[in-house]
Amino acid sequence: MIFLVIMMVLGGSAPVDYWMIRPPIVYNDDIDGADEWLGFFDMACSYMLRPVEVQFTLEDIVVYEGERPAGLIVELPGENYATPLVLISSSVPVFSTGQVLTVVYDYMHLLPNHSVVFSERELEEVTLFTNGDGLFLSNDEIEQHVTNTFPGEEQSETYMGILWAGDLDRDGKLDLLLNDVAHGYRRFSWDLYLSTEASPDQLVGKVATFYDTYY
Repeated sequence: MIFLVIMMVLGGSAPVDYWMIRPPIVYNDDIDGADEWLGFFDMACSYMLRPVEVQFTLEDIVVYEGERPAGLIVELPGENYATPLVLISSSVPVFSTGQVLTVVYDYMHLLPNHSVVFSERELEEVTLFTNGDGLFLSNDEIEQHVTNTFPGEEQSETYMGILWAGDLDRDGKLDLLLNDVAHGYRRFSWDLYLSTEASPDQLVGKVATFYDTYY
């Protein structure tokens, strides 16, 4: 069963709500308030954010007791060929359209003792590393324990990987889209982290989650 988790982040003077979904179907109708959607499109070694028209249609199926409930079909009427990696929305304008700085484009599976230094000219340098306690980010001043999921083999009881990394909120700092499968009953669990929503002792803050479970 696919779930959308709406997260409220205390960014600036007022809280910001974020939504993230993944076409073509969702199994949670709690998307009220997300009036405008941005598609995060693969542009061959980079990504682009642009507005999309989204229509939600309830599945026309018969649901019996104990079965997976009817879902919402996610349709993009203006997109005949391209399908975005995710759709993102926020209660106040946060994101700018256009090409997005991307430093991890292909899925990167993470195992224990994996280390990556992001030192691209356009970004503040940060190191991502894993061990038996999970995933961490660090720079010269802060070490953040991002998640305590054990980075096991792919499709094992727990595992994680980087779906995308770059600068989504355009502040010159690293943002992440992680697949953080902390429980064996989840098919996937995508978490979006933004640097602009980090607390003073963090480098990134989690703003949205979208996951699927074995029903």
